[in-house]
Amino acid sequence: MDPESLDVKARAISRRDVRSAFAVSDVGTVSNVDAIPQAADELRRLEGINAVVVMGDKDGQLQLSGRSSDDRVHMGKILEAAVKDIPMGTAGGHARMGGGQCSLEHMQGIGPSNGLSRQEFKERLFAAMNGDL
Repeated sequence: MDPESLDVKARAISRRDVRSAFAVSDVGTVSNVDAIPQAADELRRLEGINAVVVMGDKDGQLQLSGRSSDDRVHMGKILEAAVKDIPMGTAGGHARMGGGQCSLEHMQGIGPSNGLSRQEFKERLFAAMNGDL
């Protein structure tokens, strides 16, 4: 394992926000986007967590990786719902594994969007996991 992947996993664990059986973690800027799904896998293994989304950015894109062991939480649909009104945001996947990305510029309101902070996006992810989106 390369040192950055280990560092991203550590940031994901230390920055996690856990609510009920769900966790979201923003690992910040990364140079290796492959470390984000590795961090999601690691967080999903923590006791009491059934669904997790890890987000991090590279080259102006917010990268998302989600994992779920709860059949009621379809990760592909969760991520689709979270990015649906962000211009040029894309997401999808399967029940237990999903991914996506969106432009940080579009999240900031450049284009037809009003803008969305990373904290607001995190709240949107929790709402989607709770079935509120």
